[in-house]
Parts: sequence; C-alpha cells; structure tokens
Amino acid sequence: MRNCVVFLVALVHAEGEDHLGVANFSLDGPSQDVPLLRHPVQLLLQLGESHARLEALSDSGNRVLMITDNAHLLALDRTTGRKLWDVTMGDTREGYSATAAPLAIGDLVVFGISGGEEGARGFVDAYRAAGGKRAWRFWTIPAPDEKGSETWVGDALKHGCGATWVTGSYDAALGLVYWTTGNPCPDFNGDERKGGSQNFIRAMDFHTGSRAWEYPLLSAGFGGSGTLATAGGLVFFSESGGTFTALDSKTGIPVRHLETGQDWRASPITYMAGGTRYVVLAGPGGIFGFALTQ
Repeated sequence: MRNCVVFLVALVHAEGEDHLGVANFSLDGPSQDVPLLRHPVQLLLQLGESHARLEALSDSGNRVLMITDNAHLLALDRTTGRKLWDVTMGDTREGYSATAAPLAIGDLVVFGISGGEEGARGFVDAYRAAGGKRAWRFWTIPAPDEKGSETWVGDALKHGCGATWVTGSYDAALGLVYWTTGNPCPDFNGDERKGGSQNFIRAMDFHTGSRAWEYPLLSAGFGGSGTLATAGGLVFFSESGGTFTALDSKTGIPVRHLETGQDWRASPITYMAGGTRYVVLAGPGGIFGFALTQ
C-alpha cells in the first residue's frame, strides 16, 4: 500500500483549553514519525447534536479539512497543524451544527449541515480548498417566495429543516454529487407539507450546485443513509424504513430495490473480490452484504 496516510483524531485538554489532536502517519514503511498537530477548538454543548462532538476530516493536498460540531469548516496544514482558514457554515443560534466528514473533490470541498431537530434550514455547501471561499450553496427547502413554497401550508416552512447530515458521494464521469436530505420539520407530521416527501436523494452539478435530478424517499423522519456512487453508473443508498435502492446515476431512475428489514444510517461501501462486486451496509442489527450480479 503506497502513499497512504492515516489520520487519527483525539480531543485533548491542555493549558486550559480544548485542542484537537491530529496524528498523521504513513503506511509506506515499518517505522514512521507520528507528528501530533494540535489546534484549539470550541465544542458546542447546548445543541441536541452535541453528543457527537465529531471532528470529521478529509485530506485535500497538503490540507486537513475538518468540520466541528459548532458548524465550522477548518483547513489545517497537514504537516504543522497551522490553521490555514476557518469559515462559519451556519449560525449556531439558528440551530446549525455539523457532524459528517466533508467530501474533497479536486479544488472543492463539499459538505452537508446538521440541525434538523433544531429547525435549521438545510443546505449543501462547496468551498474552495485553497482559500475557503464559498463556491456555491444548494438549499434543500425553498424560501417563502421560491418555487415549491406553494406546497407548504401554515408556518412549517419557516423552520422546514431538511438537514444534509450524512456525507454524499461523487461521480467523476458525470460531474455530479449525490446527497441525502432528511429531517423535514415537523419530522413525523407532514400535514403542512402538501408536496409530499421532503426526504430526497439529490444529484447536483459539482461545479455550480444546480440540481440535476432528485428522487423522493418513502420514509418520513430521518430519511436515509449516505450515498455510494460507482463507476458502473449506479448510486446506492438505503432508507430508514429498510429499503436498499440502486438508482441510475445519470437520470435518478430506480434500477433495483431490496427490502432488508434494517434501519440504516451509515453509507454503503463496495469492494471487488474474485471478479465479483460486493456491497456492504452497517446497521443496528449487524452487517449486511450481498453480491451484485448481471
């Protein structure tokens, strides 16, 4: 395994403040130095998401990209730990937080937002990895004067939620990113959402954030798992109701459905063995895997 770098993350308390400790080391040799990068962080304690306290990382060139639970996106120098930039993705006073790993693609870093239980309006953002400038934002819930708002009645749209709290995936050939939207508000009473489900798998143009297609999920509440885009032209995901689905990655048209009887949250993974492709899901009832056949 060549040029593989592993990042280990820990929260440490030193000199009167919390630090994020990031140890990075290479698997290329039997003995490597393990420099510890320390960066002061503030963890948000008042939100319902605070139990996660997750600093999720993604490697982008010489940067370590980190999301904190108080909705900040940070870039650190991977060798020194020096902070390169820090942007606020959402105001915690409006219920925003963040828990999932960012998705680094070329010169962009794409991520979702948490806070669906707190009334925060959901979005997917993309920032330039080099300087932290926002490239685009895709809102999951329409504003009161936008198309789609007419399907809402009452006051629910003011806090329609639609969080994007699981990491999406990317199809390089099509230039599309795929993201799950969940947690519409109210979570389990859709009487004020006359347009049907607000839980979707959405495909967005990687460069602009514009919507390419969307696929409505049947499940209410939390929605589904993260997505897995494959080189074979499929997008896999699972709904909280237990349905595992494959969509055509270009059109969003369903290709396969499989009832699993599990309540999935984690993103699927895939691997090849003996010329056969396998897909694996992790859920509360255990590990579920199957082979793909023609």
